[in-house]
Amino acid sequence: MFERACLFDTEIGLCGISWTDAGLTSCQLPEASADAAVARIGRYGAEILPEGDVSGEPAEAMAALKAFTSGIPTGFQDIRLDMHRHGAFEQAVYAVLRQVPWGETVTYG
Repeated sequence: MFERACLFDTEIGLCGISWTDAGLTSCQLPEASADAAVARIGRYGAEILPEGDVSGEPAEAMAALKAFTSGIPTGFQDIRLDMHRHGAFEQAVYAVLRQVPWGETVTYG
């Protein structure tokens, strides 16, 4: 499965996403350095693309993350996820957390 990634500036620092044709595989928050960010986002061998070369759903996910880190109410429910690296429990947790509306919190209970 071919994976691509992109690092991009946000209000909180350098963030990143990686994806396959099936959907988003990861979302990365800022690391201690740009080199650390490159190492983490590329840890599964993703081809790292410049931001200007990203289009379609990955570009929409980047825009949503930029809005979110700027404090703009943002939802991520419609972003397709490629969960091939996650077990059933993690997939169930992600499914529930994606339904939590902007500004609300939930507990494990």
